[in-house]
Amino acid sequence: MPAFARLREGYDTARARAAAAEGPLRLGFQCVVYEPVARAIAALPAGAVHLVELPWADPFSLLARGELDLAIVLGPCREPGFEVLLEFSRQTVYLAVAAGRGEAGAEPELIEPELIEPRGPAPAYWRLANAPRRTGAGRELRYPAGAATVQEGLSMVATTRLGLLLCEASVRYVQRPDIGYLPVPDLPPSSLLVVQREDRPHRLAAGFVEQLVRHAG
Repeated sequence: MPAFARLREGYDTARARAAAAEGPLRLGFQCVVYEPVARAIAALPAGAVHLVELPWADPFSLLARGELDLAIVLGPCREPGFEVLLEFSRQTVYLAVAAGRGEAGAEPELIEPELIEPRGPAPAYWRLANAPRRTGAGRELRYPAGAATVQEGLSMVATTRLGLLLCEASVRYVQRPDIGYLPVPDLPPSSLLVVQREDRPHRLAAGFVEQLVRHAG
C-alpha cells in the first residue's frame, strides 16, 4: 500500500504540473483566502494558482467573461452555464457593529441597526440570500447603505451606527479593535461555493477541489 500511495502521489504531481504548464488556475475569492483554501493551493505545484480578489457584490461577472477558471463565492449560485463543484464552510452569520455595541452577552435584537448591503451587479436572488430582508422570526431588516467591498463596509460600520452581516469565518479573519461581532442565530447559515463555467473546465480544477475537500474537513 505505501508503494501504491507513492505511485499515486507521483502520478497526481505529474498531472498537476502538466496542467499548470498550460496556464495557471485563475481562482477568484471573496473577502479573504481562508486556511483550507490556502492549504489546497499549497498542495498544488508552485505557481499553479493565480489568485484574484472578487468584489463583494459581483461574485460571477469575471467567471462569466472567462477571466477566471474557478471562483470561491458566497452561495447561492443559480447562474445558467455555471457548475457548482463543491459547497463547504457552512457558517453561522454574525453582525458587525461599532466597538462597544458588540459586547459579550449583548443581543442583536436589542441593537436594531440599519445594515449595509452589497453594492454591485450581483443577481437579485444572491443579494436576498446575503442581505435578507427578514429574520426567521419575521423581524424586518433595513439596508439604507451599500458597500462594494467587505473592507469598505467594515470601515462604514466603525464610523457609523450601521451594521454588517458576515459569516463566522470572515469574522475570525477580519478582527478589528474598532468593531465588535455578535452571532445572529435567527438567520440561515452562510456557505461557500466553488463554481466554474460548464464550457471552460480547467485541468487543475478537480485536483484543487479534491485538496480543498481534504483540508476543509
